[in-house]
Parts: sequence; structure tokens; C-alpha cells
Amino acid sequence: MTVWLIGGTQESAELARAIARADLPCIVTVTTESARLLYPRLIPRLQVWVGRLSAEKLENFLHTRNIRCILDASHPFAVEVSQMAVLAAIEFQVPYLRYERPTLKQSSGLEILNSEFPHPPIPPSPHP
Repeated sequence: MTVWLIGGTQESAELARAIARADLPCIVTVTTESARLLYPRLIPRLQVWVGRLSAEKLENFLHTRNIRCILDASHPFAVEVSQMAVLAAIEFQVPYLRYERPTLKQSSGLEILNSEFPHPPIPPSPHP
């Protein structure tokens, strides 16, 4: 069983380490050579594949790598690869898991701590 980790983010690098600690084979895909640097070469049972996977190449990728689980930790704006992975998971009956980043809590206002803006700050609106 090999895990396909869709990576390129700091979170995916942490997940790669966790998968290695579980002694599972894993292949992480990234789109750039610079993203490859997130994954130390010393992580056991981890392969890094650099490039863009097309829908046409995906079936071969899943079969030749013996992918049995898809873990999507791609950037939230990497919609294309995520959609492609979901469709592949359905078609080939492979579990798909998506890592969701925690959302930031919205604050009720904006506070400027340091500004070199030449005008005085605008007072808060009396209307909420």
C-alpha cells in the first residue's frame, strides 16, 4: 500500500514525516523543484515526484505506484489537482482525505500598530 501525498506545503512536509513514522511507503507530488526541498531526502520510504500530473497520466501513476490512499495537503488554491484527485478516488475506489487548515478567527476591527502614513488614523465608525 502506498500513500499518495499531494504536497508542496509546510503542512504536507509534516504529514510526510508522520507517514514515515508509521512506516508506510509514500510518494509526494509537487509541481516545482523548490517545493522538493520541503522533504528531506533522509525520510525513509518517501519518494518525491516533481511535475504536473494530467488526468491522462493519473491512471498510470496510480497503478504503477500501487496507490491505495490519497492524502491531499495541497495549497487551498490548487483546485485543479484536488478535483482531479477526488475524481480519481471515486473512479478507482481509493480513499481520499483532505487536510484542512485551521481558519483564522475574524476580529471585530483593525488595529494598526505601526504606520508611517502621513495622515491621522480614521476614527472607528459609530455604526457596527
